[in-house]
Amino acid sequence: MDQVIANVMLKEFVQARKNIGRAPPCTWEANPPAELKDFGISQNKGCLGYMSFAILKTHLEKGKQEAVAAVLQTFRTYLQYHIKCSKSYFHSRMRKRVVELVKVLNRAKVPDLKKEKKTAAGKTFKRSV
Repeated sequence: MDQVIANVMLKEFVQARKNIGRAPPCTWEANPPAELKDFGISQNKGCLGYMSFAILKTHLEKGKQEAVAAVLQTFRTYLQYHIKCSKSYFHSRMRKRVVELVKVLNRAKVPDLKKEKKTAAGKTFKRSV
């Protein structure tokens, strides 16, 4: 479940580039990027995939280097946090839906017609069907 949510979120990161002008270009692929071949990583060995960010000169102007490095270092934590929040949101929606369905089922119960009832004066009577 975590991998599915992460996959959707990372694809949304790539799509968000179109809407946010100052966002760094990024790619999300299952196979490692070509830059990692120099380190002997040429195929995916059991991980979800690879997210690559292109850092441009405009992102590093006037002392922003430390901020950019901090954001990139905490990206994995950011992703894990949002995966957990998404799962919590899905579970709360499922619990709410179950409560609503239980209410519908309770309203659909047929009353017991063989049950003896009493009038306001205390007399009992049986309902004939």
